[in-house]
Amino acid sequence: MKYICKIALTATSLFLSAYAASAGTNIETSFGFGLSDAKLAEYTYTDGSTKTLIAGNGLGLAVNQTLTTLNSVDVIAGLGFQWGSIGDSSTSTLFYDGFTYFPLELNAKYHITKEIAVKGGISYLLFPMYMSQEGDQKAKFKGTSNLGYNVALHYDIGGVYFYGKYSANTVAYTELSDGDGNSADITGAVDDEIVNVFHLGVGINFDMFSK
Repeated sequence: MKYICKIALTATSLFLSAYAASAGTNIETSFGFGLSDAKLAEYTYTDGSTKTLIAGNGLGLAVNQTLTTLNSVDVIAGLGFQWGSIGDSSTSTLFYDGFTYFPLELNAKYHITKEIAVKGGISYLLFPMYMSQEGDQKAKFKGTSNLGYNVALHYDIGGVYFYGKYSANTVAYTELSDGDGNSADITGAVDDEIVNVFHLGVGINFDMFSK
């Protein structure tokens, strides 16, 4: 665990120092489709319809910074936010379930042609949390991530690019807390969360504005 945390801190430091230089910066937005068989929550309504929450479902935002370029390969650090939730307020009792995390990535991007590139590398999920609420009762499950990976295919059109990405991580829950500030150590007591996600997204390269 100390080794993984050191990698995460080092990548964060590199990302922040490179971001200050501004060159090679891009921002992405995406939608994630969780691929795990395990459902965090499922709502069933009187009309028979359902809503399901799987880890990794939902909207994502990310900022990426090119650290260096070697021939046709860019070394890129990225930090994002992924958020997915379902809820229901149609009755007097509020229901809400959500899963959030901050993906930290260190990738290499290889340009096959001017328009097509492949990207891949390591990923670590910062502050993963599952929250469930029923009325005034809240439960927050906090955990730690393993060192996972991601692979992506990019199609660039000028300063805009479209991409599909697969990412794979596992979260081990370590703490359970309620809305009153009480908490308990649940390390090893709850099954790990599989966070395997397929993302579809679009990005903007800010270098286009300096040309």
